Amino acid sequence: MKFEIGENKLEKVIFHYLDNKNFIILKPKGRYINFIESEDSKYATIKVIDEVGDEVVCKVDKTLIDEISSFFSIGTGHSLTYIVDWVENKLNIEITLPYGVDTLSDHMNYHRD
Repeated sequence: MKFEIGENKLEKVIFHYLDNKNFIILKPKGRYINFIESEDSKYATIKVIDEVGDEVVCKVDKTLIDEISSFFSIGTGHSLTYIVDWVENKLNIEITLPYGVDTLSDHMNYHRD
């Protein structure tokens, strides 16, 4: 059975789904904000880098993009857009440069200090 969901409702459902993942948000000194899935995580699932020139960068683990895409039957581009919109809403900032990255990438390492 297939259901049609309006874009506003889909956004609310995806935001609720992301809220329920209970990310731990780490804001160490500096310009990085990391969303991790548990205290044992070695890599951030979402990383926001503030003020790279005039840009605010948001790196999203491709695994999360694919998870949202598959679960909600939407394209990966739309999935990334919804995730970035959720991050903007959570942090009350505007992301100017979003992109997906591989999990086991140096780009997704984080430090607690």
